[in-house]
Amino acid sequence: MKEKNKVNEEKLSALMNSTVSGISASDKLRYRAMSIGPAKAQPNSLRPKWAFGLAAAATLAVFSLVALYPRRSEASALRRMQDAISNAQSMQVSAYVGKDQALLQQIYYQNGEWLMHSRLESSHPVWSLVKNDQFYKWDEGQTVATIEPYAEPVWMAHDGTAVDFVKSQMSFDEAGLTSKLEPNPDLNGRPTYKLVIERHSDPRTPAPDERCEVLVDKQTDLPITSTTTSKAPEGGDYVNKEDFAFNVTMDSHMFEPCHGQATLLRNLPAERTQLKAAWSTPLTTATQGSNTAEVRDVEVNGSGTVTIAYTTSLKLDPASSSTAFAPTELRDENGTTYLRLSDYTPGFVSSFADDLAAEMTFGQHHLAFCTWAPLEPRQPQSSLNLEVEFQTRTFTTRPNVAITTSGNPVNVTIAAKPFAGDYPDYSVPLWLRYRNDNQAGEIEALRTAYNRSHRS
Repeated sequence: MKEKNKVNEEKLSALMNSTVSGISASDKLRYRAMSIGPAKAQPNSLRPKWAFGLAAAATLAVFSLVALYPRRSEASALRRMQDAISNAQSMQVSAYVGKDQALLQQIYYQNGEWLMHSRLESSHPVWSLVKNDQFYKWDEGQTVATIEPYAEPVWMAHDGTAVDFVKSQMSFDEAGLTSKLEPNPDLNGRPTYKLVIERHSDPRTPAPDERCEVLVDKQTDLPITSTTTSKAPEGGDYVNKEDFAFNVTMDSHMFEPCHGQATLLRNLPAERTQLKAAWSTPLTTATQGSNTAEVRDVEVNGSGTVTIAYTTSLKLDPASSSTAFAPTELRDENGTTYLRLSDYTPGFVSSFADDLAAEMTFGQHHLAFCTWAPLEPRQPQSSLNLEVEFQTRTFTTRPNVAITTSGNPVNVTIAAKPFAGDYPDYSVPLWLRYRNDNQAGEIEALRTAYNRSHRS
């Protein structure tokens, strides 16, 4: 057995004695998780953490409960399961969510390498691979993959194991947990037992807030399925299920970029270095007193949607709004009506957001983006001459949030470069996939709202 696939006693001790945080996902976690979550999720949506996690949410309750000093029979079962998972050479997990139990994602682990097939409920599934502390990503059916160094989460890097993965998934408080072992019928001729974990935030109510049922193979002490039911804030229940398979032989070609069919690897750190060099001299600068903002790039796609990359004295917290000297209005020589989309920054709601915000700075200014869609899609004629208005205003990543402005506006003129496709090519190294996936829907909503307001 390879040593890196085992968990030492120090790790196990830390696992058994760790205290985990509350079940509600923080805003920070929601934003990070969206890089692999469903394409249509909104940044402020309230969904259970398990839907954002990679799977196996309920299983870590097995380990958390040891700190509660369960009965001897339960403690023995928990210890056996812990040992079985920690010695696993490979693992497959299928995660399902919702009443219809739609397949959300699949995870494969072998020899310290992780492969994930995510967004399976969408029309654009994506693959992610972590091996040798490098993170690869590609779209379903494509032969071009991107590559980044990767350092988190811990179970996907630095010889993370199956038990590290399981450890990462649970967010139950220790307080209010109860557990019990229950008999269970044989499954496909194999004896099983069931571990039931419930959490009661209010001991006066009989119904639990969360209930986890872990079906375990009695012969191997490995989990087979885990089903978690939790109360939704708007009423009803969230139901999440994970199916497990351990020590299954997998084809090593699975753990190659594009399943060994990659024809191009885009080195994203190298592309960002080139991007910073190309944008080192601003195209134009807007100045109002002590406020300055530099336009770094302006591009327009085949539908007339304009994207401006600019830098300003901005530090964005995705969970709140900020004030910045930023683009406010857009005009062209044709008198086009433009609708401004919500603001965004490099790595928008991805796991790389913090690192990219720090990396893509120019002097003391941070990089941000502003996108406008024409009320009616139109094909631009070569370059498009634009007048951009800057003003101190609310910078917010959330759609349909009231914008406040102050100070006098400042106008600059610039030409937008036409490009093929829907999104600027720099959206790949700057991790704007989530933003791109939701842009068409936001444009449609803005046009509908504008037309409705002007009909009344």
